Amino acid sequence: MRVLYLIRHAKSDWENVEHHDFERPLNTRGRRNAQAMGSWLQQNIETPSLVLSSPANRALTTCFLITQQLGYAFADVLFRARLYESSPAVALKIIQNVPSSNVSQMVFGHNEWISALAQSLCNVPLPPMVTCSVVALKFDVENWQNISKENVTLLFNHSPENLGFR
Repeated sequence: MRVLYLIRHAKSDWENVEHHDFERPLNTRGRRNAQAMGSWLQQNIETPSLVLSSPANRALTTCFLITQQLGYAFADVLFRARLYESSPAVALKIIQNVPSSNVSQMVFGHNEWISALAQSLCNVPLPPMVTCSVVALKFDVENWQNISKENVTLLFNHSPENLGFR
């Protein structure tokens, strides 16, 4: 069995137009939602075996705030440049290349690819992922190379709003 947590970065700050897209930080609501989602995850899931993240500021900050709640050492997060401006196919290859000794992985990324990837892997319809939402998928396989919608179960699909965070 393998468990995949796909997390779209929290709400970013668009007010400072001088920030390049890659450098854009989280806004106050984004930071608050990431901390709240991290707290909820800490109470409801086991700490993942591996965490991967886009190196863009808004993704890595979301990752930091959530992994801090989970007790996962931020120094152990693997940043993958290809998760910034990625595609579902590229992100899937990155996920599939994780060693099978890691039974669960958490991936922090961006829309549009993260929503499209979640939809392509799930065997039930999913809405587009909003900021700081988490889709958790369980695959009945022994290694990451074999994950597909034929062997998946949707564990949950939560956003800050449907968990009562604002």
